[in-house]
Amino acid sequence: MTFQEWVRKWRIGPGMNDHNPRIREFVKELAANTGTLSRYSSGSKESIILMDEQLYSGFDGTVGPGWVPILDRLAEDLVKMGWDRDLNQVKEKFGTLRFYIGNSTDEMEKRIDQAEDETAVTCEECGDPATLKGRGWVVTNCDKCYQKRFPK
Repeated sequence: MTFQEWVRKWRIGPGMNDHNPRIREFVKELAANTGTLSRYSSGSKESIILMDEQLYSGFDGTVGPGWVPILDRLAEDLVKMGWDRDLNQVKEKFGTLRFYIGNSTDEMEKRIDQAEDETAVTCEECGDPATLKGRGWVVTNCDKCYQKRFPK
């Protein structure tokens, strides 16, 4: 499952910047760019579609496919706890998951912390067992995905 499929499956609400018209225009420019920013075009096109559906666009952050199963289990548990599916931001920072919601309980925050801990030992790219790696920019990758991402 891709990150965008996860957003649709759980009907995740717009991120903290998804209602900003300037952001929408910026994402449209990225989607149309055929120059130096063209590598962002396809993801930006998907972001526009998600914004049109009033869902989380990914502009405020996404994570790699290896962590989507962790997000899936997290969403399932949070919804059972009463989560309204509003997501301010989700991203990788310092090699682990950051997942910010607005209206949370202590129980929800504890479950989010558990998911964040799980990402410290799970490759963000493939989902295999992994460790934190890197200098400056720290990531959680298995050896194979780390070599692919940061070839010597």
